[in-house]
Amino acid sequence: MQKHLPLLKNTLFFGLFVFLSLGNLPQLSAQITVNNGYTPTQLVQDVLVGGGCVAIQNITYTGAAGARGYFANGTAAIGLASGVILSSGSAVNAALVGCSSFATADMGTPGDATLNTLTPSNPSLDAAVLEFDFRPTIPNVTFRYAFASEEYPEFVGTSFNDIFGFFISGPGIAGVQNIALIPGTSTAVEINSVNQTTNTAYYNSCAGNFVFDGFTDVLTAAATVQTCQWYHIKLAIADRGDRAYDSAVFLESNSFLAGATAVASATYSQSGATGAFEGCVNGTFTFTRSDITDTSTPLTFTYTVGGTATAGCRLYRQPRPYWHHHHSRRADKCQYFYHSPCRRHSRGRRNHHATATRQ
Repeated sequence: MQKHLPLLKNTLFFGLFVFLSLGNLPQLSAQITVNNGYTPTQLVQDVLVGGGCVAIQNITYTGAAGARGYFANGTAAIGLASGVILSSGSAVNAALVGCSSFATADMGTPGDATLNTLTPSNPSLDAAVLEFDFRPTIPNVTFRYAFASEEYPEFVGTSFNDIFGFFISGPGIAGVQNIALIPGTSTAVEINSVNQTTNTAYYNSCAGNFVFDGFTDVLTAAATVQTCQWYHIKLAIADRGDRAYDSAVFLESNSFLAGATAVASATYSQSGATGAFEGCVNGTFTFTRSDITDTSTPLTFTYTVGGTATAGCRLYRQPRPYWHHHHSRRADKCQYFYHSPCRRHSRGRRNHHATATRQ
C-alpha cells in the first residue's frame, strides 16, 4: 500500500520546486540552514564530538551523500543551534520554509537491518547510517538530539513508522543496545511512540518556522561505559513502508561527550607576568582534571615548550611531575615546576612559555 500525497501538499511541493529552480525561494533570517558538503569524518570529529581526551577511529557512512549534512541556525526550529543532520530523504530539505512546505525525497538506497529489529513494522528504506569507534575516558557517554518528521500527524499509528536509533556495543554492554529512548523507559523514539496522542510531553507540532510537521523535544542519549575501552556506535535513520515523507534526526554540535578535559594554568612570582622569564623567577604550570570521578585512570598529556630561553642552561624542569591532592589518594591536579637559574649577568628578559593539550 502506498501513501497518497494530500492535494494541498502536492500543489505546494510543485510550487516550491519552481521557486527552487528559479533560485527565488524566500528565506527567513532565522531559518535553519543545511550544508551537505561535509565528509563523515568532519561531521564526527569536527562537529559532533566535544569535550576532550576521547579517541575516535573507523568512521564510516552508509547511505546517500545527500542524506547527511551540517545544520546551523536551528535554535528556533528544532531547539539546537547547530550540529549533524541525518535524514531519510534529502538533508537540505530541512531548510525549506514553514510547515506548509513539504520535505520528501526518494534517495533510492536500502534500509538498515539493525533498525528493522527495533519494532515490528514495514522494512526500512532510504537509511542514512553514520558509525564510528570511540574510547572514552569517563564512565558515562552522552549526547543531545531531536527527531522530526513529515509523517506527523497524519500517519501516526500506521505502518509508515519512520524510525531511527543510536546503537552502542562494547565491553559491559550486552549485545547491541539502542540508546535513543523515551526518557525513563526502554521504548525507542519513533513516529508511533512519540506523537500528539502518545508521550505528548516530548512532542511538538510545527509552529510555522520549520518544514517538518512534528518533532520531539531535545532529548539526551546516554550509556554507561568502561573507561579506556573501545566502543562502537551506530547512528541510523530510515523511512518505513515507502520512500515518501522524510524524517530527520538532529545531533547537537560538540554534545558527544566521552572524555574529560584538563585546564592548564601558569603562576609566577611576578605580578602580571604572561610568561616565564630567564633569571631568578620560577614558574608553575598546573594541569587540572575537569572530571575527578575516576582518578585511578591515568591521563596522558603532551605539551610543547617554546620561547628563546635555553633549556637546561637558562631554564629547566623539575624532573618529576606529581598528581596533587592533599590527604587523599584521589589526584586531580598535576604540577610541573620550571626553574630559571640566577645569573650574575642578565642577557635580558627572555620570554618562555608552555602550552599543553590533553590526549
